[in-house]
Amino acid sequence: MLDVLGLDRLNKVMKNRGISLDVIDDMIELFNYQDPEGRELLFELLSRFEVCEFDQYKIKGRALADALIGVLPDELKAVVLLPVLDKVPAAKSKSGDAVAWMMSRSLKRAAFSSGRSFEMASQTVSSSALARASTTAFLMVDDYIGSGKTANSAVSRLIEQGVPPENITVAAFVGMTAAKLRLAPIGVRTLFLSTLSKGISDAPGIADKKKAISVMRRMEDSMEVGRQFKLGFEKSEALALMCFCPNNTFPVFWWKGPTWSGVFER
Repeated sequence: MLDVLGLDRLNKVMKNRGISLDVIDDMIELFNYQDPEGRELLFELLSRFEVCEFDQYKIKGRALADALIGVLPDELKAVVLLPVLDKVPAAKSKSGDAVAWMMSRSLKRAAFSSGRSFEMASQTVSSSALARASTTAFLMVDDYIGSGKTANSAVSRLIEQGVPPENITVAAFVGMTAAKLRLAPIGVRTLFLSTLSKGISDAPGIADKKKAISVMRRMEDSMEVGRQFKLGFEKSEALALMCFCPNNTFPVFWWKGPTWSGVFER
């Protein structure tokens, strides 16, 4: 169990990363179920968490809008803003819908200031926008891009409608390096305000990565984590907390297991 020094250390790490202290009781329970190796690994991972709670979304949206306009080639005279959606028609609203709506005004202002027209799209893109696809920037946004699987599907759907890949930008507040690598061969642009690498496999501060993976696997076995989510969806090893916790994040932080329940809401 965590001693007084351990509790103080945990409190400092959470404050430093911007993790709400409302979940500290659940976090303590998570730590108390681990052996010393497990606790040290959790401390290391928590110290590098990327946290973007919902109250930060409006500020992030403005920053992303400005960044997007700043990278567009001059020859693209129109802007279409749309969410990253895996399937169309979508069965329910996704985070990309909220992000697109939040940043629509700031992106519209930025587009007009740069001499470009602006329109929004959601599950379908207007025929007029598709007709001028060669001179239009299609900006696909979300709060978080993990493995890039969903973004890849969304991009493919646009390309099938005649949009040149080089006119598509996939953008997010937080995105994984894996997503950039997955989308790069298609020829689309990616723009993330923060880019994350794998939490263990790519961590410069973890010397024995094989052992750390073994320790994490031991935790996951105790929680009976489903096979497809071990080390995070598609083995993403993510350390991200948005308005909800992405399933790419290590499941020890969010999985509802038989021994303890994850700290963050999915």
